[in-house]
Amino acid sequence: MSANTFAQCLREGTDMGVKKSNGKNYRSAITGRYVTTNYGKSHPKTTVSERISRTGKKTSK
Repeated sequence: MSANTFAQCLREGTDMGVKKSNGKNYRSAITGRYVTTNYGKSHPKTTVSERISRTGKKTSK
């Protein structure tokens, strides 16, 4: 996802079609919104990964 698409989604207030999955979730370090896995992996400096434990509690890395 390009920076322009990300900025457009922020302006429109959408969540970029994010689906929660088992394992890891990614959030934007700037806005705190959930982002896609592909976006999170390709932008490690501006995203934070969250691992979901079996007890359902989130742990940030």
